[in-house]
Amino acid sequence: MQDKFKNDINSAGCWFVTKYIHIVQENLQKLNHNKNFKDAFITKIFNEEKRDSEKTGTRVRVNSVLRLVNGNATEKALDYISHSKVKD
Repeated sequence: MQDKFKNDINSAGCWFVTKYIHIVQENLQKLNHNKNFKDAFITKIFNEEKRDSEKTGTRVRVNSVLRLVNGNATEKALDYISHSKVKD
């Protein structure tokens, strides 16, 4: 389970987790149950951040953060990142 936790952080990127985890929490029900909302959410981030060459990269980031939030690992993830030496 610990490896999956770290994989989700690495897949999203520390910067993305830190920036978006609380926004994902605030929109959790809509992201989990409304495909149109989730697609629009991903598109908005993709267009604003311009960090991924394809929208699928942003989708991976969002899904990774969703797994962290749905797994009640928000504080654990932020604590892990704050003590991490990873630069991204």
